[in-house]
This record gives sequence, C-alpha cells and structure tokens, in this order.
Amino acid sequence: LALRRLASPAIVQFLNDAEPHLVLEAARAINDVPMEAGQQALALLADRPDLSDPLVRRVINANFRVGTRESVGALAMLAANGELSETLRLEAIDALQDWDKPEPTDRVTGCWRPLPPRSLDGLAEVIRPHLGGIFSGSDAIRQAGVKLSAKYGIKEVVPALMALVADANQAEPTRVADIEVARAKRGS
Repeated sequence: LALRRLASPAIVQFLNDAEPHLVLEAARAINDVPMEAGQQALALLADRPDLSDPLVRRVINANFRVGTRESVGALAMLAANGELSETLRLEAIDALQDWDKPEPTDRVTGCWRPLPPRSLDGLAEVIRPHLGGIFSGSDAIRQAGVKLSAKYGIKEVVPALMALVADANQAEPTRVADIEVARAKRGS
C-alpha cells in the first residue's frame, strides 16, 4: 500500500512474488494508479500459468498499452489459451481488434488514458500461429477469431472456415459469419 500511494516503481518487484495476492495488488497499483514505469513488467506476466481473472485482465491491458509486436503475440497467446475463461479470451481478441484505433479510455478502469493510433503492418504473422487455439474455442471465440482474421487479412483461415461452415453442429451465426469471411477472403 505504501509503494502504491507513493507511486513507486519499486512495486514492480512484487509482480514476481510467490504470494498471488501480492502479485495482484502490485498489478492493480501499476494498472489502476497508473504507473507507466511498470506496464512492461506487468505485460510480461502473460505467459505465467495460474493467474487470477483480475490479474489477467490487467495483463491484457498492459500488453495493449505497451503496444509492441511482442505485446500482440502475448495477446494472441492469451486469446488462444483454452485454460482462460471465455470472457478473458474475448477481451484479448477485442484488444487485438482495437489495436490500430484504441479507445481513449482505459480498458480496466475506464479512466481517460488515450493512446495514439497504431499500424497493423506485419502483425498478421504474429497472430497467425495462435489461430488454431482461437478456433478451438467456443462459438463466441470462433466468431471473434473470424472477425480478427478478416481485419488482419489472414487468408490461411479459409480452409478452416469452410470446415466450420460445413459442420452442421456449429451454431448458425458462426456458420454465417464464416461464410461471409470466407467469401471476402476468396475475392481478395
């Protein structure tokens, strides 16, 4: 609490603590105060197993705010992670959808923290390896994955989309969205 009130960068050391509650409180301080100096360290927690939902939400936000190519990879990895809840996976996909035109409010706190527009150039190759995990998710995750693939111009998903369209066990909205994206990809 003292480091949080002082907005001290020393709080970053607690992101690697063995006590999950301390890690979460450090993440809350870095994200919610906010402490820009700790964003990179918070973003690096993306590949750590067994993170709580509130912590993952802040890790997603940190990666979104850091805005590097590695951050895109971390977000795609979180979106593909079948151990995370559907809500968190969709949040990671949504962050990738908003990458080039970030909303001016913080994704977690709702506070005004605008980011500049960013380029999508070359990011498709970072996302591509994670699409298998995304497409193995729920209908909602697959639908979001279809839109993400369309936004980033990833054409290699067309065979997978066609297989989903042919699968009568898939929900109708998913199949319709898959048809629309597959049609658009074939035409481009």
